[in-house]
Amino acid sequence: MKALLSLLILGLVAGCEHKRNYMNSSNLPENWTSGDLVPETEIYSDPPASSDASRVVFYGLLDGDPGHRIYSVPAGTPVAQVVRVFAVGSHSESSYGDNAAETVEIVAAKATKIGEIIPCHIVFADAAGLKLRFERQVTDDDIRKIEALFPLDEMMQSGLERYLSEWDGEGSVLAPVKEENLFHFWWD
Repeated sequence: MKALLSLLILGLVAGCEHKRNYMNSSNLPENWTSGDLVPETEIYSDPPASSDASRVVFYGLLDGDPGHRIYSVPAGTPVAQVVRVFAVGSHSESSYGDNAAETVEIVAAKATKIGEIIPCHIVFADAAGLKLRFERQVTDDDIRKIEALFPLDEMMQSGLERYLSEWDGEGSVLAPVKEENLFHFWWD
């Protein structure tokens, strides 16, 4: 029993150490800024457009933030960098037991490839989700290309939980992407 308790404590300490390694709003990359807290009801909509064409704004939540806030990054910041800073997908570890670092890298790669298929920008980023708003209307061909990025055996780890939970088994799993003109990686 004592050995089991020791292992449990070591696991909790290791988990805490893992969390401490994540970025927080006080040590952002150069030229990134954090702004005001956003009311919970607003984080489900798109953020206001940036008044500066050289910047992109999105709603985000970093380790230690008291709530979601507006973040601003230079236009052209790679989506993979945002994914890594916000540890997007790391919530999959607590939801499904996936390796957090591995999941973040999977999301970084897939989000980058989605942006190569159809231009997009980030509107939301936190450990449990990433939303990419498309800059033109998504086509059926785009959906087929995006869907091909997600093999069946890694759909949940890759953040397709929302789409799978709403899918009726008919047609494309990603049909809502075309309707919303938005891709939403999500782990709950």
